[in-house]
Amino acid sequence: MNYGTLSKHGYSFEKLKELYKDKYGEEIKANTRWDNISNRGMLSMFLNVMRENDLNSAIAYDEWRKGNKDYPSLGTIKKRLNMTYAELNKLAKALK
Repeated sequence: MNYGTLSKHGYSFEKLKELYKDKYGEEIKANTRWDNISNRGMLSMFLNVMRENDLNSAIAYDEWRKGNKDYPSLGTIKKRLNMTYAELNKLAKALK
């Protein structure tokens, strides 16, 4: 059964992780290529791209990244840093 089918029946990935942990006693760990990068490292990557490419917004970063998949997506950055687009924009402008 694929994830789309599970979603239609009200199961989110978070719920599946809970159910798995309840049944097997261990957590499902999401392994992404960004797991080995610290939050500070991810922020540094984001800010460096912003500076080096003279980008002035998080949306501009997102557009730039479409051709540069070797960098974390804006969604990944937002999630890891627990920040909104507006907060990332403000931070980028302050630290750029």
